[in-house]
Amino acid sequence: MKAKEFNRRQIQRGLFTDDHLVSLVEFFQKEQGLLVDGKAGSKETLPALEKWARENQDTGSILVPPTSPFAGWVFPVPILPDGTKPQVSSQFSQYGSGPNKSRENHWGNDIMFRRHDGDGGPPGKAKHPTYTKGWFCPHGLDCYSVGPGSIWSVKEGSHGLNVLVDHGNVPGFGPLCTWYQHLHEVFVEPKDLVDAGDVIAIVGASGTDIRHLHFEWRDHNKGSGRAAAVVDPEPYLAQFEMIGG
Repeated sequence: MKAKEFNRRQIQRGLFTDDHLVSLVEFFQKEQGLLVDGKAGSKETLPALEKWARENQDTGSILVPPTSPFAGWVFPVPILPDGTKPQVSSQFSQYGSGPNKSRENHWGNDIMFRRHDGDGGPPGKAKHPTYTKGWFCPHGLDCYSVGPGSIWSVKEGSHGLNVLVDHGNVPGFGPLCTWYQHLHEVFVEPKDLVDAGDVIAIVGASGTDIRHLHFEWRDHNKGSGRAAAVVDPEPYLAQFEMIGG
């Protein structure tokens, strides 16, 4: 049943095509001499299949990791003109767990810039779950859509405006939305189409005395509601290109 579920998800995401199926069948029949499908996933054949996949990366084998689903996606704010790069200043802490556990239900990452000589310490040290003068975010900072999609909603919250971008069914990943909060000004409307790097807003209003962007990642493979779909954005942000400078 696990294999069937895996194949179903691969087909939904566009990763398992007829060509992949042909390649796998040909491998088991010609390379391994197996004419019974039931042996295709046995412990004896899997190592050989993995070796074959590595040696035939140009064939598009389903076992060879595809190009990242997020190739061409960008970090949601730019590098500053002086070369200072944005960082995750306060981490994900759903249900009050993890490195940011003092801030229960912090369902995203706060993004700011670390001061070179502030009390936040040098880059590489533990990130602060609080807001201190060691972190800052300049006025008028652009906020980018991290990837292609359409604007789902633009709303006003208790701390500024927020934008939800629907990225649709991302090939190789699945249904995804990203949420941008604490915005001062928004340049998009619902149903607008956006691409990676399009300026959708200006970072501004915040619930603290230090301006920042709050960014959430909703993996709808895990469910439709916020509580089910929201996951830590930081591993995905690490894959994105930073632009500007």
